Amino acid sequence: EGGVSQLKEGKFKNYSTIQGLSNDIIYSTIEDREGNIWFGTFGGGVSLFLGDYFENFNTDSGLSNDLITSIAEDNNGTLWLASYGGGLMARTTNGFENLSTKDGLPDDRIYHISKDSKGRLWIGMREGLSRLYNGKLYTFSDQEFPFRKVRHVLEATNGDFWISTYDEGVIKFNDSGYTQIEQTDGLASNTTLRTVEDDEGNFWVATYGGVSKITEEGIENFSIQEGVPNNGVMSIMKDNNGTIWISTFGGIAWFDGVRFIDITNEDGLPGRVAYFITQDSNEYFWIGTNVGIARLDLKLFYSDDISKREKAIQIITREQGLISDEMNLGAVYEDRDGHFWFGSVEGVSHFNPSAYNGNQIPPKIHISKFIASGQQYNTYKLELPYNRNSIEISFDGINYTAPNQVTYEYMMSGIDSDWQRTTSRNVRYPSLPPGEYYFRVHARNSNGVWSDDIALIRFIVTPPFWMSWWFLMIVVVVIIGVIYLFYRNYQYMQMVGIERMRVRIASDLHDDVGASLTEIALQSDFLQAGDADSEFNKSLKQIGKQCRHVVTSLDDIVWSIDARNDTLGDLTDRMQDYIINVLEPKNFRVKYDFEELKMNNKLPVTVKENLYLIFKEAVNNIAKYSNGDEVIVSMHSKNGEYEFKIHDNGSTGKGTKKTGHGLRNMEMRAQRIGGMVSFVDNNGFTVSLKGKLN
Repeated sequence: EGGVSQLKEGKFKNYSTIQGLSNDIIYSTIEDREGNIWFGTFGGGVSLFLGDYFENFNTDSGLSNDLITSIAEDNNGTLWLASYGGGLMARTTNGFENLSTKDGLPDDRIYHISKDSKGRLWIGMREGLSRLYNGKLYTFSDQEFPFRKVRHVLEATNGDFWISTYDEGVIKFNDSGYTQIEQTDGLASNTTLRTVEDDEGNFWVATYGGVSKITEEGIENFSIQEGVPNNGVMSIMKDNNGTIWISTFGGIAWFDGVRFIDITNEDGLPGRVAYFITQDSNEYFWIGTNVGIARLDLKLFYSDDISKREKAIQIITREQGLISDEMNLGAVYEDRDGHFWFGSVEGVSHFNPSAYNGNQIPPKIHISKFIASGQQYNTYKLELPYNRNSIEISFDGINYTAPNQVTYEYMMSGIDSDWQRTTSRNVRYPSLPPGEYYFRVHARNSNGVWSDDIALIRFIVTPPFWMSWWFLMIVVVVIIGVIYLFYRNYQYMQMVGIERMRVRIASDLHDDVGASLTEIALQSDFLQAGDADSEFNKSLKQIGKQCRHVVTSLDDIVWSIDARNDTLGDLTDRMQDYIINVLEPKNFRVKYDFEELKMNNKLPVTVKENLYLIFKEAVNNIAKYSNGDEVIVSMHSKNGEYEFKIHDNGSTGKGTKKTGHGLRNMEMRAQRIGGMVSFVDNNGFTVSLKGKLN
């Protein structure tokens, strides 16, 4: 009921509500996986003990003001805290003793306190400059030092003092007097905050216009163009190797001899605003920001090993015990024990870096929520319909020491080309296309230690029916069908146009050319009835005969051209008409076998024309050479193929018919239509033709 006690190296250290416990009555204690101690109290909830590396002070602990602006230590080892509004505070064994205007201090609004080589404390205030030594306070008069808003005092190696002021530039001050250096002399700005001397005796000044380097030859200025992260430079220092460092409103930077090389929040700093920078004896850099303290290990930062670079910057915030995340400009001090004092807007933190080992335990990563279009799913191997493709995934890196400093890297296969880094604990993908996805995430703690495992979700967003393979096949078939219909319609229209043209040509030939030839034949007959001599009558008779022969041939041409005569029925009718005119006058008996033909089926023009001409040639041969008295004409069609035969029972010219000119013509015409003609001289003479109807 009196708090907790820690036994360490044979001694007890006690903790109660004064040291931060929420209640002195303790019911239970447990140590977590990271080495932190949890105390369950009676009525005070739970208290978490992270370690004794921090000791915090504020007005509740005896400070006169929480706004700590500067810290220094005198020759006696007494620690002095400067505050803006509360004067000076000296830490004693009994607490803090205050030195203010009541004790002769000209102003309680103090910007700076530092010790010179003689052990004197220099106090820079809003209303002037004072010096404290052996308990005696001395304030410089307006004649000695007529400047205000003193932000920093630097003792140079030659004994001069370089004093930075907020509005009046930098002042070089000694027992002989002072020299003011301001913007009209080449300084980057009259608002100067800190000055440092390099190894060559040059003076570097942090201003609100960049960095000014003052040498015997003159002043050289550095700004954003020369690599300064931000022209608002708040602090400047020289590290253990003599390198110049600055802290700005945009991060920190170091001078490589030509220009400044920056380190910003994009490189791992916790914030853009850097109020101060200092280096300890272990070569670590400590940067005060508006979101905590950052410790920089420069060797790890520029290492080629990525895993080492991840640990180069470690962050300390309220979660580790810092009194406030908002630091103050220049409010940092390393005491003779190697401990750090960090001044903030809420008090001061005493930090023992040797007792702070950080958190070397990797966080545990797990996925806490999977939400698809507003609906939460508890299983992570699932199929989602296409209309539930707005995905939100929440994850947690379990880390007790600094849970709000956990950094995550995630990657969604097919969406993110590389690991995406964030400090947020959830991520959204508003509209995922159909497909299979793998979401991976892992976590890193504040010390740069990554989780051993990677959390994984596998899920599928199914495509809508109009993106499924069967629907796409239907669409393809429909498109092909439509294209085919258009093509067929185009062919049909072309065929209709051709047929109309054939009908017109046939009509013109029949009506014009045929009529003219007939008229010539009739005129020749009329002239033959006159008193012309025999030779002239013979010529007229020959003309009339030739005209009638041409009319007969023209009639065949007109018949073949006319699109109204393209069916099998038209062909067989034409064959029968020709046989009536050629064979029946010679007393041939003619038999027809057309019973199986589909008379309405159309024939291609070339097939109809050449088949009919082969038929005419065969009939003419029968009429000229056959001594028979019977002719059989047959034609059969099946599966797009046809067979035409014409047979006579005559014997005249047996064995000689295969070599005639007419037979060669029939073979030529059969080849034109892709058919095959054959001649059989057995019990008469047979002409056979086989081919395709299309």
